[in-house]
Amino acid sequence: MQNVQLSEVRFGLDINEYHSLGSVSSSRERDYNRSKELYYGRYVSKTIPPFSSAHTGVGDDAHTCVETKSMNHLVRAPKDKLTKTGRIGNDAKAWAEENKIAGRLVSDAYYSQIESIWESIQGCSEAMEYVNNAHHNEISYFFNVGSLECRARADIEDPSGLFVDLKTTSCTNIDRDFAKSVHEFGYGRQQAFYELAQEAREDGSEIGMVFIVVQTVIPYQCRVLTLPRDYVDICKESVLKNLLEIEMLETLGWNLKPAQAQRELQLPEWMYGAIKNEQ
Repeated sequence: MQNVQLSEVRFGLDINEYHSLGSVSSSRERDYNRSKELYYGRYVSKTIPPFSSAHTGVGDDAHTCVETKSMNHLVRAPKDKLTKTGRIGNDAKAWAEENKIAGRLVSDAYYSQIESIWESIQGCSEAMEYVNNAHHNEISYFFNVGSLECRARADIEDPSGLFVDLKTTSCTNIDRDFAKSVHEFGYGRQQAFYELAQEAREDGSEIGMVFIVVQTVIPYQCRVLTLPRDYVDICKESVLKNLLEIEMLETLGWNLKPAQAQRELQLPEWMYGAIKNEQ
């Protein structure tokens, strides 16, 4: 087990400033786990741009709803001010300027989507219990794993010490399909990484994570979920291994080897079973 030490806890840190910091975050560790080349290009040479998609915008607005317990950061543009395709155009912008609109102007369709997401969260009593009883919102932990500087930012820190994280998903059915998202986006690795920050507190508070998962599409399901302990423990072993490698590469230099010589591709066992079942 690597030595983990807490260096600082910050409240109200601007999200853009947080993401601009050079310390290793969970998303960086997950990029490293995808490939060393991705990590190097995105965070060392900076030749690969940060990940971004339309889904991140929806997620950001859903997070703001949870943090502020409102939708005051968004303003629905009147339908008659939108373009023929329902988008924000010059007429909508002129209307917003004329009426001195404070929030961010969005289309009717987008506002309705965020409204449905927020209503779904509000309709889930377990989710709202965490939202209403939050000890801290958007709390940033800075800690060292060995000599490697790391950081973690929790959407909600519960009075018990648990971290609560909001996840938006476009999967068809959370109960059936969200496990695929856990694997694809590395949420087990995220929990393992965040638990290192919790362990660094050394104050006896509870360690672990709860996920509020809400659909971004109809029927806008909302669930409160936890991950199996044995799965997170396996993830933590892998996370610590990666952090040790990143620490070594940052110390000795990022001398990535060129593509290796021709070799045989190693196939997982399930592929052999799949081809046999086709016969």
